[in-house]
Amino acid sequence: DQHEFLLLQNGHALLIAIEERPLIQIDPEGNPNTTVIGNHIQELDENGMLVFEWLCWDHINLEDSYIENQDVLELDYIHMNSIAVDYDGHLLISSRHLSECTKINRQSGDIIWRLGGKNNQFDFINDPDQISSQHDFRPVPDKPGHYTLFDNGTQKDPKYSRAVEFKLDTVNMLAEKVWEYRQLPDRYSRLMGNAQRLPNGNTLINWGDPTLPKITEVTEDSIVVYEADFTPAMINYRTFRFEFDGFMLAPNLVAEPYPDRVRLLFNKFGDKGVDYYNIYGGESPEPLVWIDSTSRTWIDLSDLEASTFFYLEVTAMDTSGLESPPSKLEKVYVRNSEPGDNLIINGDFSDDQNFWTHKNDRDASSSGSISDSTYLFNIENAGLVASDVQLYQSNIPLIEGKEYILELDARADAGRTINVELESAGSNRINYSRHGHSYITGQFTHIAHTFTMQKPNDLKANFVINGGGSDIDFEVRNITLRQTVISGTPQKLRSEADFLCYPNPANKELNISFELESTSDIHMQLFSLTGQLIETVYRGRQDPGHQEIIFDTEKLASGAYMLHLSNGSFSNSRVVLIQH
Repeated sequence: DQHEFLLLQNGHALLIAIEERPLIQIDPEGNPNTTVIGNHIQELDENGMLVFEWLCWDHINLEDSYIENQDVLELDYIHMNSIAVDYDGHLLISSRHLSECTKINRQSGDIIWRLGGKNNQFDFINDPDQISSQHDFRPVPDKPGHYTLFDNGTQKDPKYSRAVEFKLDTVNMLAEKVWEYRQLPDRYSRLMGNAQRLPNGNTLINWGDPTLPKITEVTEDSIVVYEADFTPAMINYRTFRFEFDGFMLAPNLVAEPYPDRVRLLFNKFGDKGVDYYNIYGGESPEPLVWIDSTSRTWIDLSDLEASTFFYLEVTAMDTSGLESPPSKLEKVYVRNSEPGDNLIINGDFSDDQNFWTHKNDRDASSSGSISDSTYLFNIENAGLVASDVQLYQSNIPLIEGKEYILELDARADAGRTINVELESAGSNRINYSRHGHSYITGQFTHIAHTFTMQKPNDLKANFVINGGGSDIDFEVRNITLRQTVISGTPQKLRSEADFLCYPNPANKELNISFELESTSDIHMQLFSLTGQLIETVYRGRQDPGHQEIIFDTEKLASGAYMLHLSNGSFSNSRVVLIQH
């Protein structure tokens, strides 16, 4: 069974084994067409020899299950989903369809106690709803008698999921809830999930369901310090955090094309012998030439030729002079634009359909063509909603706090609406421009919309024209997106080097220094790399000149974060690594 395979320190392995039996062998009056799925526990030594076996038929009755319909082809009446070893060496199991956590004698196979379900032996203290359809029942490290689990909560009303810790008194048979984490508003995952107690006392939670985050790390006080998800959404059975003992053979490289520069973020994770990094680039993948070297884990390139594609890679040099293999090759479009420049590439369609993608979703069918610098939507089947027919351009840089104006001309063969947006990529779409539908007719209509980017920087936003939901053909031309030009001299950082974070990686504390030209109200926030606000580091007024703030990082989980500094007139960000 795929739910558990546990390797032990003595070289043995614990696993869940499946055995199928006809229902009539267990209950002669049962449905002869039903097969019962049984879950057993097996322990194998290093040679694959069976050294212990626990058979469910001898201990768990069909009536113990909450799957009461026995007229099914397959009756999965236990659905065991985890095995763990308790402090005394006996076994702990979680059985989803019993809503029960069970302790089993590792020598005799006898049941020692049953927590939850129809055969619950404990009185629950301050937890009247108890547990249901749970996963991942584990002893808490260094706290004998304490156990964590992920409670899916399928039998609760209303349903909600949580990570929970119980203290079990096996003399008086009491189960005391000593800690839990419930998201506000509640999250519910009907399947999968796990909870791992970390050495620093934090708890790492996987919510299982594809629509929910795969990693949420919370403190003992239920403060979220880290959260991550997959894009696009996908299922994840378990999530764990462990110390990384290895190192990368080549640096990891991420390229961020800002309007006025390309920022490279790189790190040969785990390798403490790196002396410095070499940056190579060129206008074609081969050959690349050396551009620069740095001992930092980031660099800004501001003198690349504008309006070109550029290829970049990074190597690491160690203290003995050996150079690592190169990172993956990053391809970026160099803008080097100023406020007022058009951020849309080929917005007049003079370069045919380059930089544009025409997309149909679901049952929609449409195509595009260009005539006289105008893009024509030829719609055969418009689908159900506006987003079923799209023309979009990716990698649009939007900077938090900046104001933009979006403009284009559009007409249709008859009256209809279209929807034009600046949005985030991926499944969890955010409409940055907050622009609704525009009504167009037979004459070209000028559409103009001004908005302020109110989210953290997104350097890979999508410009999207949604044209589904109507079979009427339409045309667009003269597409522009410009950052508005602010008159006067905005208060700003004196230079790029005047916003520094050190040491980076940080352990116990991070020194943040910056220089101001005049008195400013500073707002400093720490985000996850997915844009989740972790903590407000500082908010207050600072005088002109050199300023320094010391930020305590001991409570943060190890990982990469984005530190964002702004005052309304300027904003800047730094990637910060925390290593404990």
